Amino acid sequence: MRRPIPALCVSAVVIVISIQLHRRSATADVRPGAFAPVKPCQEASTALLGGLKPGELLGSFVVSQISCEPSGRIDLGVTRGSIRLLLSVVPPGVLPHEPPKKTRSYHLFYSLRGHQLPPPELEHLLDLLASRIDAPGPRAPTPSPSR
Repeated sequence: MRRPIPALCVSAVVIVISIQLHRRSATADVRPGAFAPVKPCQEASTALLGGLKPGELLGSFVVSQISCEPSGRIDLGVTRGSIRLLLSVVPPGVLPHEPPKKTRSYHLFYSLRGHQLPPPELEHLLDLLASRIDAPGPRAPTPSPSR
């Protein structure tokens, strides 16, 4: 006589995994170029950006979200029509590669999210972000990376 218990256990595991995968896919944005979920920023982090907020313009792009990571990285999702970019403001030493743009205290990176943008336009966007970070006036201290 065969034991039905192992077969039932395997079936139960498959059902649980299927339910979990379905739940994740229902809540995740799986569109190409979708931004990660927002992680709230403290006021000091947004002050670094010169008060830039979602819905405002950075050049010809609309800031669609601002998200902060424990490492001190600030991510800005920016859009123009169907073009989506992710701009990152990162304390030096957090990422291992050379940034395309540097400010006095931060490194700036970008991700094109599957789109092409002419290099001069991308450089202009990074320059606009850098000018906000380097603007004179009261600024938050440079955060140190979390370890």
